[in-house]
Amino acid sequence: MAEYRKRKGLQYDTWHWCRNCANDPKSDYVTRSTRPDGDLCNQCKSKEANGDCTS
Repeated sequence: MAEYRKRKGLQYDTWHWCRNCANDPKSDYVTRSTRPDGDLCNQCKSKEANGDCTS
């Protein structure tokens, strides 16, 4: 199961789930276990579609 992460305190940050995404937060982030409805990272979406997502 993927873990969704985004930086704390940034209202307009996107949710990330690919650990190999260049924008995946490495510290000071919030998590959730269910896929958010919106604000998803485009790079993570692309990696997932191409089968390159490391979660």
